[in-house]
Amino acid sequence: MNGYVSEMNALLGEIKTFLMKNLGAKHLRLNVMSPKTSKLQMIAYTDGFDSEEVKISLSKGQGCSGKAWNTKMEAISDLRKDVQWISDEDQKRVKSGLSVILSIPLLDPDEPKIKKVIGTMTIDSTENVYDALKKAAPVLTPYVQTMAALVKKSGL
Repeated sequence: MNGYVSEMNALLGEIKTFLMKNLGAKHLRLNVMSPKTSKLQMIAYTDGFDSEEVKISLSKGQGCSGKAWNTKMEAISDLRKDVQWISDEDQKRVKSGLSVILSIPLLDPDEPKIKKVIGTMTIDSTENVYDALKKAAPVLTPYVQTMAALVKKSGL
């Protein structure tokens, strides 16, 4: 295993602990996706994802991660109201019962002016934490920058 993946997983765990404490949430999952193969694929993740979910691949604009990749901006979805933007095949892989998904683009730290997206970090929950998660997104900036550097160094 790429040593950077272990570092990414550890950082995801740290972010999860921070968010659970600050949001008062009991259920959060986080992952990092990379577009190395022209589609986003999971390269690091916390516990809670099953073997089918880690196989999800998204094109630009698909799902919150694909939307964050395409727009270079955060994408958040209240799944109680919003429709999903992913393929039927990948939708079947997503655990049911999710309430909110937030995806944040990971920008190439060496190319800040062009905002090149080298991956996404996604947070989801079965709990109704949409508003709290949306408010917490800016506080995650140092974590997001560290994660972007790890993704860049990993070459994944």
